[in-house]
Formats: sequence, C-alpha cells, structure tokens
Amino acid sequence: MAVNDIIDMLNHVMDDVILNPKFSFDFYHYLVSEKISRKDIEEFNSGYFIHIIKTQIEEFESFLEGGDSFIREAYPGYSKPEVRRMKTYLEGIINSGVEYERQKKVRKPYKKRKTAPK
Repeated sequence: MAVNDIIDMLNHVMDDVILNPKFSFDFYHYLVSEKISRKDIEEFNSGYFIHIIKTQIEEFESFLEGGDSFIREAYPGYSKPEVRRMKTYLEGIINSGVEYERQKKVRKPYKKRKTAPK
C-alpha cells in the first residue's frame, strides 16, 4: 500500500467531514487493518497532506475565534459546535498517524544464543 492510497482515502474522508459531517472513519483502525509499513507512515506523517489537514484545522480555529469575513463566508450554515467537532476529528487523524508511527518503530531482531557444543 502506498502513501498515495492513504491520501486518496483521507481526501474522501475530508470531503465527508466538510460536506456531510460524518465522523465514522477510524484512521488508526484503517492503518492497522491495511498493515501500513513504517516507511509509508513516516512518509505520510512528514508529507504535504498533513500540512493540508493542519491548514484546515487553522481555518477552523480562526472560524471559532470569530475570524475574518472570508473565513465566516467559507463555512456558512455551520455552528461553532459543528466546526469544533470537525476540528477535533481532523486532529484525531493526525494523532492516529503519529501514534501508529510510534508503535511501528524499528525493533532489533532477537539474537539467538549460541550453544556451546558438548
């Protein structure tokens, strides 16, 4: 599984979050079930898509603080509790990726003991 597959999946998830506030996707469970490699999750966590999610979170924070007219116009019909839930959900996606990467750290292989011949 490549990083692009993860990004495609999260693009659909982000569309669902913005267009029909659905919060049913569990990113950590997805990573575990697809057995994403350490290399892929490290690449994802340091990639541009995380920057896009963080930018979206910053927009939500600006909206919650009152923001400028452009931000308020970008999310018409959303209440502050809805935006807060979307922000928390996106933060959870980032945290899930970091947690999964932490659990996939490199482990040294077990060394077999050499037995002395008798």
